[in-house]
Amino acid sequence: MNTAHNQRAQETEAHIKSVFLTMLAQRTVRQPMNVKQLCVHAHINRSTFYVHYKDIYDLAEKIQLDQQAQVIQLLDHALVAAPDNLAFVMTRLFEFVYKNRYFYQVYLQRHSGIFLFDSTEFQKLMTKIAVRLPHNPVQRRYRMAFLTAGVGAMMRQWLKDDCQETPVEMAQLVDLAYW
Repeated sequence: MNTAHNQRAQETEAHIKSVFLTMLAQRTVRQPMNVKQLCVHAHINRSTFYVHYKDIYDLAEKIQLDQQAQVIQLLDHALVAAPDNLAFVMTRLFEFVYKNRYFYQVYLQRHSGIFLFDSTEFQKLMTKIAVRLPHNPVQRRYRMAFLTAGVGAMMRQWLKDDCQETPVEMAQLVDLAYW
């Protein structure tokens, strides 16, 4: 039986996610996708899909939440390793996005922003970065908002340009723009 933790179930979920992203990239905003179409393209039974997901929206949400959790864990580790080095932390972020650029390019075709930056967990991580900011709470709050929005905008542009700069170059640009 496929349980959530066995290898076969994980491989099936990875396959479904991959096919979903491929199909999503090929569609326009007005072309809805349904479970039947996904199952045909993935060469799986509908019952297999429903073992793993409630519907297409559940699948999309789980992909987003998985990406978000991975980024938050990555940034948390980077902040522990180099709490006073924004360029190091941003390099880890851009490396991750580059490694997962297909997901982010597809995602940004459908959404105006990067969902990660709106999460409570990400905001908590950003407060760790804020130690380099002025102690004035008003200045700190607005500079953090600026950094978050700026990194998101830079990342969108970088992905739109097909990641021509390296993650290190992008992190240096963030560091230069911010400080």
